[in-house]
Amino acid sequence: LSYGNSPDSSRQHLMVTPLFWHLKNHDKYFNLLFPVWWNLKDGSGDNLTNTNVIFPLYWAQKSKNKNYQVLFPVIWNFKDKYYHSITVPPLFSYGSSPDTMQKHLMITPLFWQFKKNDQVINTLFPLWLHKKQGYGENASGYDVFFPLYWAKKNPKENNKILFPVIWSMKNQRYESFTVFPIISRGNSPIKSVGSSVFR
Repeated sequence: LSYGNSPDSSRQHLMVTPLFWHLKNHDKYFNLLFPVWWNLKDGSGDNLTNTNVIFPLYWAQKSKNKNYQVLFPVIWNFKDKYYHSITVPPLFSYGSSPDTMQKHLMITPLFWQFKKNDQVINTLFPLWLHKKQGYGENASGYDVFFPLYWAKKNPKENNKILFPVIWSMKNQRYESFTVFPIISRGNSPIKSVGSSVFR
């Protein structure tokens, strides 16, 4: 057993070896209950950072701009001024920025959604894939409903396929529409190039 402190109590210690230690040095505190609990406080007021560990299941750190908590291996909760996410591995994860310009949702293994500014990606495994970037007439992206439907669109092209029957293709130089194996027609922006009937 050991105990001591300075006259102004800004520094002190208490040690009950090998189980417990308490140390203080101005605005820094350290506590240890071996081997289960570990605690560190560093700073004060808005500059305080508090860390707690309950080995091996729990870890947490909190300060003015962040709050992290892990209940291992079940829950992972992370929050700072840029992003907040909660994860239950390996099944679920959700996160979002304060302005919602960035976010994600994952329900493993079936569904994933990611958003970053003007880009959105959705996946419903293994059937659906969607990606879009931009807004209005400047938007671009694609959709896939596997294996039947495929679509791609941007300011320069607009293509759709309902496999294997319908094929619609359009770009700046040529436009065509096909119903296989019955008819196909295509033309350029200037004049019709031709049409055909499949035999």
